[in-house]
Amino acid sequence: GYVVGCSPNDNTRVALPGNPAWYSLPGTCPSKFYFQKTEACNAAEPGGHCTGSDVTGAGDCTYTIEKAGEIRLDELSGIENYNEVCATTGQREYDEATDQGVGTSFWNGKANAAKGKTRVEHIENLFAQKFPQWPAHLEDVPCDSV
Repeated sequence: GYVVGCSPNDNTRVALPGNPAWYSLPGTCPSKFYFQKTEACNAAEPGGHCTGSDVTGAGDCTYTIEKAGEIRLDELSGIENYNEVCATTGQREYDEATDQGVGTSFWNGKANAAKGKTRVEHIENLFAQKFPQWPAHLEDVPCDSV
């Protein structure tokens, strides 16, 4: 079946407090970019998200999630309708060459530990405001890929 991927965070690229990991949950049609996906590809490559609550390990059931709310990048960067805004104004969330956003500052200093801590605190505070029924902070989940 489709494999859930994880890798420990590289603090030299994105500084975050603790020992976070990046997880990759294989969705439909993982062989294509989001804008290239078709109904036929989605049917042929269903991804690993289980339709029920139990993970069976079958080809189309390698993970399950519990939805607890979401914070969109738009809310953090202040750029709504990113593709249109980027094309018409030149704004971008982040420019790797300058280590800054263009027209937004959320990602400025991605590898700066103090700024990373501030970003995480901002995200946790926003989550707590939007979803007070859920904890705003969870302990780091170890990544056993290494």
